[in-house]
Amino acid sequence: MSYAPSVKTFSLIAAVAVLGAGCRVVPVFSLKGKKGRTCASDFLDYTGGITHHVLNGSGDGTFVYDPPQSHIDGIDGLYDLKTGDFWWDVTYLDWFKTKDEFRDGTGTIWKDGDMDVGYRLDSLRADGSVRQYELRTVRNPPEALLAEECARGYTVAERLRRALPRVVGTVTVESLGDARRVQLVLENLGALPTCSLQRGEDVGAAPAVRAELELAPGMTLVDGPAERALSHLDGWMRHGFDRNPFYPSLPDRGHRAVATWTVRGEGPLQVRWQAGRAGRGTAIAI
Repeated sequence: MSYAPSVKTFSLIAAVAVLGAGCRVVPVFSLKGKKGRTCASDFLDYTGGITHHVLNGSGDGTFVYDPPQSHIDGIDGLYDLKTGDFWWDVTYLDWFKTKDEFRDGTGTIWKDGDMDVGYRLDSLRADGSVRQYELRTVRNPPEALLAEECARGYTVAERLRRALPRVVGTVTVESLGDARRVQLVLENLGALPTCSLQRGEDVGAAPAVRAELELAPGMTLVDGPAERALSHLDGWMRHGFDRNPFYPSLPDRGHRAVATWTVRGEGPLQVRWQAGRAGRGTAIAI
């Protein structure tokens, strides 16, 4: 199973979500030579972040000091107060598993926290090997700029919400003489499929798509079980379909699922469905 299709889908959605919002899309973490590895965690490691180092410096962006950690020999570096470019180097004592770590990057740094700081880390191990990482730290801005940053975040979050699957269910009843045919048509009018990402379907993490017919007392089901398993429904982002408001010429593929029952007897019918990540729905037919 590959992460690639899901990563590609999310990357495209994110790129659209940030357009004009004053934000940009960057990878949170990547290990050189290890494709597809991601990790969402705090990237200010035990040596301290760049803000911590600058505050231990001379006030002009330079810093050279001995930290309290017993395994570190020294830390030195520079933060350019005009461009936001920085580097710092951490040297370790001979007995420690890491010999040296060098970072260089750029970002906006304030006294009360880091914001939008990205850098590369070259880590020299005791066995002579070198590991390379690309890391990013994002923290809240100063209070005076917090409202503006929250507004940007809301814009991006709302655009991401609109990409979610949106399933509409339609129930029809057809007379067959002494019986009736009940048909449920589910249509996904959203951008993402009902599994959200292909990876969710591959590993079984996404809720299934299913439908169930509930009969009134005295009614009988002629064919099959009352509950039917259905396949996940694609969104227009994956294949496109005839009700896509932006690209009406795209073909109708994969965004519909149909369940049909034949029943005998009179009375109201209730159809319930679970449409994966698109949620649940209910319809009543007389």
